[in-house]
Amino acid sequence: MVSLQDLLQQSRQLQGALTPAGAPDLHRSLEQVANRSLKLAERSVREQSMRGPLAASVETTAQSFLASAGFNSEALKHDLDALDITRSLDAVRPAADMDVPAFLDNEHDNLVMAALEETKTHTAWDAECLVQQALNAEWEATRLRFCSELDLAPASSAATAMDVTTTAGITSAAAMGSRGLGASPASAAQPGFAAPLTAKDQAYIRALTALNESTVRDDMLVADGAANADLVADSRAATLAHGGPASATLASLWDLTHTILAPASSAPLQYAATYLSPAAGRGDDSARAQLLHAFMSRARTHLEAGFYAMVEDTIQRQPKAAMAGGDPDVVPRVAAFVRSRFFKNYTWDLPAPELNGDEVPFWAVAFYLLRCGKRAEALAYLRDNVQYMAENTFPQYLAEWIDGNLTPELEGQIRTYYTELLVRAKAADHRNALAAADVSAAAAAMAVDAAPAAGVDPYKLAIFKLVGRCDLANKKLDQIVGATEDWMWVRLMLASTADDKYTPLDVQAEVAALEAYFANQPPLKYVHMLVTCGLFEKAVTQLAKTDDMKGEALHLALALHHYGCLRIPANPVDPVTMQLDLGVGSGAGANRATGPAYVPLQTLIAQFIATKLAADHAAQLQYLVRLPHYALAGNPKYTAVGPAGPAIAAEYAAWRTDAYRKAVAWVRTGSNASPIEIAPAYLFLLGMADMVEFQSQIVAEAAQLARDEDALEDAIFLFAQCNDTPSVFECLIQALARAFDQGPHMLVSSASLPGTDLPPGAREGLSSGTLGGVLYAADHVINYFDSLPDIVADWKATGAGNGVAEAALKDRAHRLAQLRTTAKLLRDLVYVQSLASTPAQEGMALDALRGTELVPLNGNAPLDRFVDRIRQVPAEVQACVPRLLRLTMDLLARAHRQAVANRLNDDAAQYRAAARQVRAFAGLVPIKMEAQLHAMLAQKEVEMSAKF
Repeated sequence: MVSLQDLLQQSRQLQGALTPAGAPDLHRSLEQVANRSLKLAERSVREQSMRGPLAASVETTAQSFLASAGFNSEALKHDLDALDITRSLDAVRPAADMDVPAFLDNEHDNLVMAALEETKTHTAWDAECLVQQALNAEWEATRLRFCSELDLAPASSAATAMDVTTTAGITSAAAMGSRGLGASPASAAQPGFAAPLTAKDQAYIRALTALNESTVRDDMLVADGAANADLVADSRAATLAHGGPASATLASLWDLTHTILAPASSAPLQYAATYLSPAAGRGDDSARAQLLHAFMSRARTHLEAGFYAMVEDTIQRQPKAAMAGGDPDVVPRVAAFVRSRFFKNYTWDLPAPELNGDEVPFWAVAFYLLRCGKRAEALAYLRDNVQYMAENTFPQYLAEWIDGNLTPELEGQIRTYYTELLVRAKAADHRNALAAADVSAAAAAMAVDAAPAAGVDPYKLAIFKLVGRCDLANKKLDQIVGATEDWMWVRLMLASTADDKYTPLDVQAEVAALEAYFANQPPLKYVHMLVTCGLFEKAVTQLAKTDDMKGEALHLALALHHYGCLRIPANPVDPVTMQLDLGVGSGAGANRATGPAYVPLQTLIAQFIATKLAADHAAQLQYLVRLPHYALAGNPKYTAVGPAGPAIAAEYAAWRTDAYRKAVAWVRTGSNASPIEIAPAYLFLLGMADMVEFQSQIVAEAAQLARDEDALEDAIFLFAQCNDTPSVFECLIQALARAFDQGPHMLVSSASLPGTDLPPGAREGLSSGTLGGVLYAADHVINYFDSLPDIVADWKATGAGNGVAEAALKDRAHRLAQLRTTAKLLRDLVYVQSLASTPAQEGMALDALRGTELVPLNGNAPLDRFVDRIRQVPAEVQACVPRLLRLTMDLLARAHRQAVANRLNDDAAQYRAAARQVRAFAGLVPIKMEAQLHAMLAQKEVEMSAKF
């Protein structure tokens, strides 16, 4: 394997070997390639599906031509600007009154000039778009070729979504034959290329599989979160095991999500009723506002735990500077952290620190105890150092704050003292500024106001600001250097739903406004902040915009969606809702320009299936069953949703319909597999009672879809699974009639042409392209559905006959008997054609033809009886009569030729008499036939008489 260094050297050598004359005119820098690849990754599935194959071919040809020709957009713009259309036309001549030709010429010139001017406006832009698309197409082709050379074949997921039973019911694979009634090989064909399924992707699929299977037990939704599989924790484990360079950061994101959602104590759709309610406004103390504040409190707890872990790590890495000793208690550990961070050269590197008897800045220690989430320890520590502080009553305020009992009056007293403390400090700074320099009082005041207060411990000011929510216009902690997490933690500490001074919505608005600031930074950094403040939709959108994190975006969305913390569009099939909303959200789901109003979960799932699971049919079901999650909120078994369940289910009812539509396509594309038996958990997640309902709604529609697509073998297989025996025979009759009248090749799809690799046994079906394969499949169907009483019993046992009167069942059985008779008759005709295609089998073919009793083959046979027989057969058989007459006459001619050659005069005379009967019969048949057929029959009869 060539190393990256060797590859770089070889590319440089290749670049040096290229001469300017041999290099193409169109150059691409690494930045251009990166931009093009990013734009390529942002293509939506809908745009790809809307492209017609012919249009795509023509467009690609035009794009490649422009790119290979070295298109110069700047030169084109210059040429267009320099183009003077008036010089390309004849001089405008004044038109005399009533000079109609001159008037028409002028109008023609005006129209031409207007069209050219309009074309000039769009030519440059259209050309650039074509070149850009050509670059994308070329990059895609190169990428596919590169993956192909590296043999990056699509991997198969170990996850299984179905319990396939091969012995139960009417659709048993063993009873129906090895693929004899399976889908056509065309449906088994896989896309030409799918992105490789990485180990991390497989781990994600296993995590989702575990969630799907643990959510339902005994036909009930498991409300105990601890009993459910933890999708968030499993995704974190998958990230750490296979996440690559960003695994630690991604694991931290999953940890944060786990803390916020609290899966162990949360049931499916636990938060749906509250989170999906209309957005809260400023000062709103609704349940939704309280939920958002609770999420932020959990996120703050996560930040505090992370900071304490950093404190421990700092002490371990700098034991000498920390001088922690062996005391494991929290306060000595945090004090050691403060010492290692700020005690330099035997002095404290802090502005105006207030020290206790141990010469330790106790306000700083108390602040970092709060930062670590150790509030009780911070209170006890300040009480131990109360003799060193001027504000000896502050621990009482802190105690009330910790217990959540800090009243607005007490909070106001803290703010008043905080303001007075700042005023005194600023006044002293003002006097010092005037004394230190010869400046005006106004200039000194401006300089003092712009600078932090001197002479006051900044950590004391910070604690007062956090506890009393002071100076909310300036949430910066002066002279305390902090990271992004500290900036976020301060805002989470200050946010409250008790008033509208600074609410959780204000936090969200501040974080949403930072998108441009984080544009050039690692995306996960901003996503952390978005998840921390509860902007889940914007967080998923940001991840989805990153090419190598689309899988994380989907599974984060699925985790949020599972607990009801993700807004999705009400109509999943609206083209507008299929696109990632990168702009400002609007409507009930958007809060003051804080991000997208919803996440197109249906698009994320479709993209993941198309790019990762195209070759893994079983794993696709794991994602499809998640679609109707909100639409089932009205189910009484979803106990965690509460009274709001029916309203949520009604709002998202379209998702259930869309899930069923996708399930139909899923069954249709996988109809070449064994008979489908969906596990009860997946049926429950789809909103279905049992397998009978799945067969009647999904499998039956998939079968009809296969029938509409003319995939008759797939249709037979699927109709058999849903116990629609009449439709099985209708499809079989259609296939046999086509095989007889047009040839068996008409049942062959493009994927099963000779030379194509097919699964074992696929050649023995309707789409095998041979009469023998057609007969093999027909015999399987006819023999299996041989007992009508058993078929009726199956209808009743499987529920297909529920609610149907006994007389109706008898009528259905009678109809089935007629269809079976028609299928056997057409099967016999195909058998005759099969014998006729074999040399020296004319006699056997004619004997088999006599058994059908459709054509008179005896010289003295009454023609009326055969004409009546043709009138009584179904239309499918009548359509085969012209072909049957041609085949019969051809067999008689061949048999007559053989009898003449062997000097069997009596046999030859019988064949001639039969030929006369056939020709006469053709004139009496009540079916319109071409004159060429009658001419052919007469010609054959004359030839037989002449040869004799």
